[in-house]
Amino acid sequence: MVSSPRILVRQGRIFDPTSRRDAAVGDLLIDGEKIAEIAPTISISDVDEIIDASGAIVSPGFVDGHRHVWQTNIRGIAADWSLFEYLHEIRMRIAGAYRPEDVYLGNLLGSLEMIDAGVTTVCDHSHIVSSPEHAEAAIRGLHDSGIRAVYAHGFYDVPGGHAAFPSHRDRLIYAKNLRKLRFGAQDARVTMGVALSELGIVDWAETRAEIEVGREIGRHISVHNSGVGYQGGTAWFVSEGLLGPDILHVHANRFTDNDLVAVRDAGGAICITPETELQMGMGFPMTHRCRALNVNMAFGADIVSACSGDLLTQARLSLQVARAFENQPAIDRGSTVDKIDMNCNDAFRIATRGGAESIGLGSSTGTLEVGKSADIIIVKQHGWHLTPSCQSAPSLLLQARPGDISTVIVAGVVRKRDGRLQKFDLGALNQQMEASRDHVLASASSYGDGQSHITLRNLLQDRIGRHSERSSRE
Repeated sequence: MVSSPRILVRQGRIFDPTSRRDAAVGDLLIDGEKIAEIAPTISISDVDEIIDASGAIVSPGFVDGHRHVWQTNIRGIAADWSLFEYLHEIRMRIAGAYRPEDVYLGNLLGSLEMIDAGVTTVCDHSHIVSSPEHAEAAIRGLHDSGIRAVYAHGFYDVPGGHAAFPSHRDRLIYAKNLRKLRFGAQDARVTMGVALSELGIVDWAETRAEIEVGREIGRHISVHNSGVGYQGGTAWFVSEGLLGPDILHVHANRFTDNDLVAVRDAGGAICITPETELQMGMGFPMTHRCRALNVNMAFGADIVSACSGDLLTQARLSLQVARAFENQPAIDRGSTVDKIDMNCNDAFRIATRGGAESIGLGSSTGTLEVGKSADIIIVKQHGWHLTPSCQSAPSLLLQARPGDISTVIVAGVVRKRDGRLQKFDLGALNQQMEASRDHVLASASSYGDGQSHITLRNLLQDRIGRHSERSSRE
């Protein structure tokens, strides 16, 4: 285990999005894994390292509320695909070709990519669990990278996978055993949650059982809702009395206002992944509607098999789409906007504190506060695109690039220093990833040929129709 030294971050512009004031120059002391002190000047000599942050912005690390980290091996393959193409090609074909070692590499390099771009925490919606070995590989990849993570263990039955679980019940039993054997305290750097099977594609009794197991073993339940499959919003959850603060509804593009209010009143949250939602026909991102109804939000990059992997891109897209919707009434009146409602600080707060709260980690990360985990990024402002800077939030959100993030600290350990990731030989990792990509794509090329006459759309419509009919009868 990497020990966490005492580190003094000296004279940076300390910016926390929970404050409406701009950053003030000061010092920040890290003792072990925690933030020990924040003050204009800290006089102390007993430290292991001093990081000079003068002229730089010091802020909380970003929190990615929803990412399928295992898909790093097939980066960009889905860049021009619709949702149904993605589901058919990746979820029903390519996923079955993944070996445990492919999952490990995807999670390791995907997490390093996030750290490099200032993401210190992620919820890994891991629906690649073909076998216990696949689950173990995903967890090791997260652990070894140094990122803070909620490993959301998936119950999805991967087509063409290893068929290691004879039944849905066996999957549930394994998840409970995994929690006992593999995870310690729930304040550890990597903790366990669950990722539900696609709503409406499995029996509702199975979904209920997954939620019950999730509440027994973890702090967080991640669910795709309203992207594909079940389009009932929160109706089933409400009817079954299952909404709660531990459920993060991902996408939710077709939620009604009543659905959003139900999530808000239950203490839950929505995760917005704007790039995939705009590309794949799920609908417009829900940022503006969640803001209007005071629903907690997170941002997520979702899939680097299609989109960019830095959370700055997701925050920028969400902000500007929300502004477009908020500005539209004035345009419809033939008028102009007098004042922009959603500001950069609002979006930055969602990308940090909002994300942490959405995945059950709000008490430990997402803000710069004494006693919280030292999950911190330092953004140098030396480029032409950042000089001069008038305010911290616009500089960070709209003008900074991942390469400007010079230092990343997770749980008090420096994971990126002076612009370079620590510990790992990225050249060697890239070679391994290329070999993994070649194996996965070659092995996946023949899977499913025997069922090629059954289209994914017909299969989904059949399953959804049968479950909807059963639900209405009940």
